[in-house]
Amino acid sequence: MSECNKYPRRERVPADTTMPQVLGETTRAPAPRHIFAIVCCVRSTKVQTSLNETSLYRTLYPSLRDTVTPRERKLWRVRLYLCADDNDQLFQQHAAQVAADSPLGLETSLLFIPARSNRVPSREAAEQARLDGRGAHAHMHIAHDT
Repeated sequence: MSECNKYPRRERVPADTTMPQVLGETTRAPAPRHIFAIVCCVRSTKVQTSLNETSLYRTLYPSLRDTVTPRERKLWRVRLYLCADDNDQLFQQHAAQVAADSPLGLETSLLFIPARSNRVPSREAAEQARLDGRGAHAHMHIAHDT
């Protein structure tokens, strides 16, 4: 038996018209997108009467719209975890609006953490992101001006 006849010949796999295929290659389902979690604490002040006056709307949302690229949104499941004290009336009243206004392609959750004096609830929000992500490949904590 000659050297080239020693191995069985691979059958040709029908070509997929949407993706080029290598002879003998099998088609796999797309890999699941990994999670990239962004954790940020937010708060309103007594003089702020609308969400547009908060640093979330003035700074963070525009920054995320400008910096998280369409390619990154396609490659990653970008999740934004916002944490607020449970006594923050502005965010309590407008929680659904906060999620609706978040940058396109970001999965946004607004978490309310029991308020404690001199304590920013970032640890609790990061733990929630970790639990939700179950294997998230990256976590990013933004020390935002709260």
